[in-house]
Amino acid sequence: MSVDHPGDTSPFEECSASLTSVAERALSRYGLGEAQPVLLGDSTNMVFRVQPLGQQHHASVGVTKTTGHTGFVLRIHARGLHSTQAIHEELQWLLAIRQETALMVPAPVPACDGSLIQEIQVTGASTPRHCVLFHWVPGDFRNDTLTPNNLQRVGTFMAQLHCHAEQFVASQTPPPARQALFCDVYAWRDAPGKAAAHFSAEELAVFAAAAQRVHATVQELGKSRDVFGFIHADLHQWNYLFCGEEVRAIDFDDCGWGYYTYDMAVTLSYLEDWGTFPALQDAFLTGYQRVRPLPRRYAACLDVFLAARILYMVPWILSWPQPFHIAWGPRYLQHAVGRLRRFLER
Repeated sequence: MSVDHPGDTSPFEECSASLTSVAERALSRYGLGEAQPVLLGDSTNMVFRVQPLGQQHHASVGVTKTTGHTGFVLRIHARGLHSTQAIHEELQWLLAIRQETALMVPAPVPACDGSLIQEIQVTGASTPRHCVLFHWVPGDFRNDTLTPNNLQRVGTFMAQLHCHAEQFVASQTPPPARQALFCDVYAWRDAPGKAAAHFSAEELAVFAAAAQRVHATVQELGKSRDVFGFIHADLHQWNYLFCGEEVRAIDFDDCGWGYYTYDMAVTLSYLEDWGTFPALQDAFLTGYQRVRPLPRRYAACLDVFLAARILYMVPWILSWPQPFHIAWGPRYLQHAVGRLRRFLER
C-alpha cells in the first residue's frame, strides 16, 4: 500500500478496461496471451489473478518449488511509487528467499525474454506502467479466527525473514537502496493533504504531536544493525496466510530498509482491539525469539511504532476517492485520533 498515488493519474481514476488491456499486453510477453486476467484489488497497485487456459503454459514459465499450482498474480504498479531499480531489488530478495530458504513467498516469473519487469506504454500517459508476474501462493487467510498458536508461527516466520534479509543485503553489490514505506513525520507538521479538511485543528495537533514523538524516537534509535534492516513493512493478516500450519507471505511491495520494531508493530497493530490481544502478542514474541533476539529497545519503542503505523494509514485512507473504498476505512479514521491521544498520554 502507499500513502499517496504519485504521478499524473491515480489507479482509482483510471478506466478498468484500460488497465485490463495493460494486463493483457503484459501477459502476452509471458506466453500467457490467452489467459483472462481477473481484477483482485486496486488499493494502490492493480492486482490481477491469472489462470492459464488448461495450465498449458507451466513449462514455459518455469514453475519451481511449489505444489498445488493455481496460476499467477500480475501486479500493475502505481505510477511513480517505486523506481525500476527499487522494484528490481524487491524481486531479487524474493528470488533469494525462494532459493535459499524454505519460506514460501511469491516467486517472480521471467517473461519470454528472461526479464522480470515489463514496461507497458499507455496511450496518453507520460510514463509506462511497470508490470510484474508472480506465481500464485496458495493458502487461507484466518483473519478473525487467529489463535496464539497462529501468531507464534507468524513471529517465527518474521524472524526468519529478518535473518535472511541480513544475509541478502550482505551478498548484494551494491547493497539495496530501497526504503520501506513509512509515515512522513514532517508532513504532519503542516496538516497533509485531505487531513486538514477531515480533522479539526485540535485533532490535527494530536497528529502533529504524535509525529514529533515518532521523529524523536527514530532519531534517538539510529540505524544500527540491531534495530534497522531490510523488512517486509506490511505483514498484516491479509498479507500472511496458512497452508495447514505453515505460514506464507505475500505482497512485498512496501519492503525495504526500515525498523524491525516497525515491522512487528504492523503485524500487531491490526489486533490491538481484540480481547485476545495480550495472548496473541505474547505468542508472536515467543515465536520471534525462538529465532532471533528482539530488536534493541523493543518494549520501549513498540507504542511509538504503533503510532507511526496510524500516521501512515490515515493519509493512505484519505487518498481514496471515498473513505469507504475499503469497508473498514471510516472506522479506522474515527478511532485514529483517540488511539494517538492514548499514546501521547502514556
